[in-house]
Amino acid sequence: LVILGLVAKSFVMKERGDRRLVVVLLCMISVPVSVGMLKDATDVYFPSQAERYGGKEPYVKLFEAHPEIRKWTKNPRKPGHGFPAGHASGGFALMGLCVFGRTRRGITLGVAAGLSLGWILGSYQMLNGNHYLSHTVVTNLLAGILVLFWIGIMLRGGGTKRRNQRR
Repeated sequence: LVILGLVAKSFVMKERGDRRLVVVLLCMISVPVSVGMLKDATDVYFPSQAERYGGKEPYVKLFEAHPEIRKWTKNPRKPGHGFPAGHASGGFALMGLCVFGRTRRGITLGVAAGLSLGWILGSYQMLNGNHYLSHTVVTNLLAGILVLFWIGIMLRGGGTKRRNQRR
């Protein structure tokens, strides 16, 4: 995705308005994909799956060792896919809409739209027993980092010409 973004910046997108659209698209792609990859890697179960809350899987914290995988039994343990919050990632990815804001208020509205939708989706999943609060918080932080990353890569240097001309 980083290479795709750099190629788009270098060859395809010459105008700043076009690059803004690419930033939003890259955010909409990279945030859910990154969260999906982390879900596969972390092996954390949903609260509703944990023994502690009436499920069948052991309650294991993020950096704790998991019990032995029962590969050769009738019911092998399937890895968990509960961390970070997948549904909320789509909402938080919309924070990239802030690049279309021309004023501070417009930028704030873009960020607020993404935060609102992400927290609505995350809260709904928490109420269903599918996520802990920490899952949504981490997803929010990850999305914010990726949005800032893409803004820095795609829109970096936008004001340098004006700054240099004033000297």
